[in-house]
Amino acid sequence: MKAVLLTRKSPPQCYCANMLFQSGIISSTVLDIPLSKKRTTTFCNAVLGYIVHPIVAIRKARNVVFHERFFGDREYHNNRILRHNYKTIDPELAAVSFNDINDEDCVSWIGQYKPDFVFVFGTCLIRRRLLEAFQCPVVNMHWGWSPDYRAEGIVSALATGGSKDLGVTVHLLDISVDGGDILYQERIVIDIHDNFYSIGLKLALRGTELFIRSYQNFEKDGSLAGMKQDTSRGKLYSGEFMRRHPQLYYQAWKNLSAEQGRL
Repeated sequence: MKAVLLTRKSPPQCYCANMLFQSGIISSTVLDIPLSKKRTTTFCNAVLGYIVHPIVAIRKARNVVFHERFFGDREYHNNRILRHNYKTIDPELAAVSFNDINDEDCVSWIGQYKPDFVFVFGTCLIRRRLLEAFQCPVVNMHWGWSPDYRAEGIVSALATGGSKDLGVTVHLLDISVDGGDILYQERIVIDIHDNFYSIGLKLALRGTELFIRSYQNFEKDGSLAGMKQDTSRGKLYSGEFMRRHPQLYYQAWKNLSAEQGRL
C-alpha cells in the first residue's frame, strides 16, 4: 500500500515525516513551499490603521515585544520534546516540492502517483480540485480540539478555556476547515517550561502517533469510520480572526503562566 504525506519543512513536520517513513508507512512526501510574499505598507496606511484602530495597534505591538516568550527557545524545546529526527527530512525519503500545493503540477503528480492513503499536516488549505484528485482516505492532523477550536487551536484554547482545552485532532479531510469526521483526539499536559511553540511540538508528537494508528487500522479493516462533527458547537479561529483579535495572545500567555505557577 502506497502512502504519502503532504506537509511543510519545520522541525515538527520533519519529525512526523521521518517517523512515518521509518515506520515503513510512507515512501514519499510532498512539500508545500509557498513563495515568500513581501508585505508593503505605506506610511500613510500605517498611520491610518493606528488612528482607526489604536487599541488593536497597541495590542499587536505588545505581541511583537512578547514574541520571544510566546514562541522562543525553539532548539531547547525541540531537543526536550522531539529529541531526534526533526532537523532534516531523511535523505532516503523521496520528497517533491511545489510552490503551491494546489497547483496543476501537484494535482498531476498525485494523479500519477496514485496513493492508497494520504496524510496532511500543516499545509495551506487544501482546495477542492486537489481533494478530488485523491481516490483514497485523506487524514489531517489539526493542532486543536475540534470542533471547539478549528483553524488556530493553541492560543485560542489557552485564552478561552486554559490548558484543559488543548488537544490534537486527527480527522478525515474534507472541504471544510478542520471539520471532517474525527478519527482520534488526544489531550496533552503542560509543564513549567512550555510556551506556545513547545505546546505545538507536544501536539505533533501525539498527532504522529495517531497518524500511525489511523494507517494501521485502515490496513487492517480496509476502511476508516469517524465521528461526525457538529461545527455549530465550536468556532473557527481563522488567520483573519486572530489578526483582528491580537489580545488573545496575551490573554493566552497570562492563563498559561498562571497555570504554570500552580504546578
